[in-house]
Amino acid sequence: MGNKMKYVAMVGAVLVFVVVVAALLLLGGAIWGNPPATPTPFQPTPAPTLAPTAIPGPTATPRPTATPPQGLSNPAAKYCADMNYSSEGEFCLMPDNSKCAFWSFYRGICGARFSFCEKHGGHLENRTQMIGAWTSGYSVCKFPGGSECIEQAYLNGSCRVGQCATWDEAQGGCQG
Repeated sequence: MGNKMKYVAMVGAVLVFVVVVAALLLLGGAIWGNPPATPTPFQPTPAPTLAPTAIPGPTATPRPTATPPQGLSNPAAKYCADMNYSSEGEFCLMPDNSKCAFWSFYRGICGARFSFCEKHGGHLENRTQMIGAWTSGYSVCKFPGGSECIEQAYLNGSCRVGQCATWDEAQGGCQG
């Protein structure tokens, strides 16, 4: 029995030693003067500045050069800023002093007469489409003569009057 007790005591001592060494390794930096690394705080990427470009159309009006507020990553809020309108909270302030929620303005649900489309002779139409398992809400500029573009593409110059017979988001955009 005596040898067995000595063996158990020795195994216990070895286990205690291993646990102490493991704890020291885990805490090592704090004990030996090397504190654990602290994560770097998140630094947001600044919003890009919009460069002026010419807007295709009958009179080639220059694109607004408003710089959206820092941290503005919401495309609906950016649309408000691109139109040179000011904002208040989650609202775009229209020239007639009315307010329109960013996403409602972006989708043409309200403030349509202040949209880029209607300022350039088109008619803004709000559309909703099922695309797979989700619903897409967007605005389309319908031009005299029947062609149309999604409002954002018309604003940034990637779709022009006469370029698309119809705009169908579920089919990938410009059709015909």
